[in-house]
Amino acid sequence: MSRSGLWSQIGMVAETTVGTYAVPTRFLEFVSESVQLTVERVESKAIRSSTRTLRADRWVTGKRSVSGQVAFEVADRGFGLPLAYAFGGGTWSMATPAGGTLTRDITIVQTLNFGRALTLQIGRPDTAGTVNPFSYLGVKVTDASLSSDVDGLLTLSTTLTSIDEQTGVALAAVSYPATQGLLSWVGGTFSLSGASLDVKSFTFNVSHGLDTNRYLQRSSGGTLRKEAIEASMAEVSGSFTVEFESLAQYNRYVNGTTGTLAGTWQGGTTEAGTLYQLAVGIPVARYDGQTPNVGGPDILEMQVPFVGLASGTLSPYNLVYRTTDTVA
Repeated sequence: MSRSGLWSQIGMVAETTVGTYAVPTRFLEFVSESVQLTVERVESKAIRSSTRTLRADRWVTGKRSVSGQVAFEVADRGFGLPLAYAFGGGTWSMATPAGGTLTRDITIVQTLNFGRALTLQIGRPDTAGTVNPFSYLGVKVTDASLSSDVDGLLTLSTTLTSIDEQTGVALAAVSYPATQGLLSWVGGTFSLSGASLDVKSFTFNVSHGLDTNRYLQRSSGGTLRKEAIEASMAEVSGSFTVEFESLAQYNRYVNGTTGTLAGTWQGGTTEAGTLYQLAVGIPVARYDGQTPNVGGPDILEMQVPFVGLASGTLSPYNLVYRTTDTVA
């Protein structure tokens, strides 16, 4: 019987109407989750003679909000949906060769989040043997990160916001992709301004600048917030760690040099020598580095932060997910 986290599950699906439950159809393995419902209490501040503690009838239930994080190990199949909602829109298109391999091109676009949201359902087992369904409506990704390091797998970390948490909807029947392979540092290649780059770790982050505090007094009443929308500049950033091989990285930092940055994680063969892969490209990256320091007898290292910038014509980043899935 299901009595521990070993029987937990996560499923998701794109909603037709933001905030309206849809039965999850995409189920993925996950590393951890911390999605929480917060229900605020509105308490009276009025003074009542001879009363030193809050009376039982002097508070009301306030705003409901949901936020938290979910972390995944990125696989070569099944991740088109979470990647699209974590980083932007995108459409499926046939790749070359056209024997079944598809790609999903994902770029940042204007109003990429408005009118688009997920239903996310997390099955949380209790010790009595029941997997309890916690369903989250109107889920949007506020921040997303792809990261990998030597000896590690490619990880997708997402920070979520949701309109509400419900426990009265039935647990969806879980069904995983029949075959999946993982993407890792072994198939990772990186380049800086077209030149190969040897890294010890790499992280890519996007923050969408969503306003998640849209609480209003409405004719419909209730304590739920309205759909989160873009209300500040999106931020594209990350960092990579390299050995201190020369002054090249340091000089890019000091001189304010910009250039292209790209990372690719490849898996097994799909067809005719074509490999499963996830590629990240940043056409204009500003390198905000550091001075290398000596901390002992080890090889000196540099952590190089970067910022993705808009060029006026190109998206500040793009992702290409090559897979054999026929739908997102």
